[in-house]
Amino acid sequence: MVCAVKTLARPAKRCSTGCAGNIDLQGTPFAIARTAFVVGGAGASGNAAFSANDQVVTLTAGGFCGSIQPAPGVFNPFNQNGGQLLALVYP
Repeated sequence: MVCAVKTLARPAKRCSTGCAGNIDLQGTPFAIARTAFVVGGAGASGNAAFSANDQVVTLTAGGFCGSIQPAPGVFNPFNQNGGQLLALVYP
């Protein structure tokens, strides 16, 4: 079963140096879907490193205006009102 929650944080995005973020759902019955994130931007690089039975994910983004954000992603994630849906799994 996959469910979705609205995230409060903005996507990780940088236009010069890299950045990182972390989501930790330990202590809840949920895990983060392996298909939950996409990398976007010009010359973008990024990674979602999953651990702890997919309940922890460390996000990195870089490149020229690169971002990593909840799939399917949006163009120009700097200017969004509110959050995006994050796919979670309830095993």
